[in-house]
Amino acid sequence: MSYGQDGPQWGPPQQPGTPTASWGAPPQPPKKKRLVPILIGVGAFIVTMGIIGAVTGGSKNDDGAASSPSAAPAATVASTPAAKPSSTPAAAAPTTTPPTTTPPKPDTVTYLVTGSASDITYGPAGTSLSGNVPLNVTKPLGSPSYYSISAQLQGSGHVTCKIEVNGKVISQAEATGSYNLAMCEIVQDFLSDDWVDANGG
Repeated sequence: MSYGQDGPQWGPPQQPGTPTASWGAPPQPPKKKRLVPILIGVGAFIVTMGIIGAVTGGSKNDDGAASSPSAAPAATVASTPAAKPSSTPAAAAPTTTPPTTTPPKPDTVTYLVTGSASDITYGPAGTSLSGNVPLNVTKPLGSPSYYSISAQLQGSGHVTCKIEVNGKVISQAEATGSYNLAMCEIVQDFLSDDWVDANGG
């Protein structure tokens, strides 16, 4: 006979360390055996959620690629009509040409002698150039204020002389007969700077 919580019990004495049988709820399984199915269930749940997340993320990427901002400009460009070239020609830019300045022609003096054979001397003051009939010589008009021609006939005949400044006749003379002399002379007026006939012609 042994004594338990509910009073004396009949039967063989219990061995130390042997669990006492109770007539209530069934014995609980060890805790370690319960953890295994729990861990398996949690692992399956995690794997399932990973697969669902991958599928959902892939569809979002596809939608995102379709609605990405890079596709919008392409559609805009395709729908924009091309600009028509203008039929009006562009106005040409005005061109400014610098004014051309023509350098002034130098003043010239021309000696002319025509007619019969004569002894001729000509030139500016202080010179004595010689020539033959016909004579046509043009020289630059220098600083001298006096120019002349002397044409003396070599016997009978007729001779004419002229002095021109820039093509304009300033002085002219003629001679006829034996050894007569035709004399042309010009001087520059000190007041007007114009060339005049020194013989008053």
